[in-house]
Amino acid sequence: MNYVYGGSFNPPTKAHLKIIEKLINLPDCEHVIIIPVGNDYNKPYLVDFNKRVEMLELVTKQYDKVIISDIEHKHNFHGTLKTLNLLSHDYPDLCFVMGTDQLKSFKTWIEYEKLLASYPFLIIQRSQMLTKEDIEFEFKDLKHTFKFIPFDEPVSSTKARTNEFDRKKILDAKIIKYIEDHDLYKE
Repeated sequence: MNYVYGGSFNPPTKAHLKIIEKLINLPDCEHVIIIPVGNDYNKPYLVDFNKRVEMLELVTKQYDKVIISDIEHKHNFHGTLKTLNLLSHDYPDLCFVMGTDQLKSFKTWIEYEKLLASYPFLIIQRSQMLTKEDIEFEFKDLKHTFKFIPFDEPVSSTKARTNEFDRKKILDAKIIKYIEDHDLYKE
């Protein structure tokens, strides 16, 4: 299985790395394909795509199974379904990875019904969020395949951007140095 893990990674946190490690250690994992959003993604305080990729490379280079894709940088974003369809030309057996926090707005995603019907999902489940039963009930009328893995680490790139004191807890030392060397996330 090729697990597709998208996000802004602005910056990549220790929690992102723990999720990547969980995915790599799944018995059916062939690759973890990380997809940072492109620069056209409308998100405040988004650092340039190339810098986010460099940070990801710093903390994932030891993992042979990790691929960092520039697909959303090369192609304007037209929805996750389009991204996965493009990826499927090079990588069979795709599974989309998402957190329970993203499920709250999932029904606003571009072609979400077709996306659910076309690809299996691996849900990163946090205990304070929706239960498996809540999620299955919410999507009971839509064709879908969900797998779940538990995860209870705080994921907060926002805190890492805005609070220098929290960075040591949230970020790998290589990322902190990169941020300092490149003068990123300054007010």
